[in-house]
Amino acid sequence: MDALVISKEGLHEVLSKFPDTVILEGFIESIIIHAKIEKGVAELERGEGMDWEDVKKEMDKW
Repeated sequence: MDALVISKEGLHEVLSKFPDTVILEGFIESIIIHAKIEKGVAELERGEGMDWEDVKKEMDKW
């Protein structure tokens, strides 16, 4: 599994949505979710995504 990476900008974005005092577990979970979204967007920008028709075909196999 590739390591998750988050930009400083992304980290600041997540942090800015929290109050002055945070529950650490929720904050860490939000950071992980944001990092996964950043990773997915980067993959799409590199053309590594699947088109909708291929996604539907894969889902039919489930």
